[in-house]
Amino acid sequence: MVDTPGRWVEVAVPANAESVESVSELLSSYGYNQGVVVEESYKQDDDGDNLEIDPTRPVLVRTWLAVDDELPARRRQLEHALWHLKQIGGVGDPTFAEREEEDWANAWKEHFQILRIGASFVVRPTWREYEERPGDRVIHLDPGMAFGTGLHPSTEMCMQFTEELDLNGRDVLDIGAGSGILAIGAIRSGARRATAVEIDPVASRALTQNVSLNEMDAQIEVITAAIEDAPLADRTYP
Repeated sequence: MVDTPGRWVEVAVPANAESVESVSELLSSYGYNQGVVVEESYKQDDDGDNLEIDPTRPVLVRTWLAVDDELPARRRQLEHALWHLKQIGGVGDPTFAEREEEDWANAWKEHFQILRIGASFVVRPTWREYEERPGDRVIHLDPGMAFGTGLHPSTEMCMQFTEELDLNGRDVLDIGAGSGILAIGAIRSGARRATAVEIDPVASRALTQNVSLNEMDAQIEVITAAIEDAPLADRTYP
């Protein structure tokens, strides 16, 4: 097992909604284990109700750089790449802050709160307490360093659409499964089985852990591969 470094530099870059994807992709190419956190500005009740995202405030995109002999060169390269992104617009000045290992391990978790989606889904980070209500479809989630904290609007829309579907006894295919939130949500909604395909091995490890957290190992198959390499040709999803 490779030891992780003991010290880190946290990089935080403000970006508008149009630039978040570009900044996230750039930071993931420099950050440890491609880890990126996307922190949106929002307010919500402690139980996850009344989520309000403030579209007028910039999003913060964070990553972490290991403190080692390559850090100075890596930081210069990152600053240079960010400068070019700033010329396009929508990207602010980055900040750099050194953290100890314990701080780094927990820093990204601070930005995850309990999130209610639609009428019944509740996304609960494993380190947050939540008292389940009747009718809740709780998804226990530890997204890991491979995922951002902000739930993308497309994912939220898919979750809301899932509520409207009759998935009882159905088989579901989730391509680019990420944290596994959609596959897990489908099982919570009555699907018989789900196949979750994810190309990124770091993301796939977190996905597998989330399947186990929700006690769905027998219902969700995780495949780590590109879609063209996944063994799906002879399968149907009735």
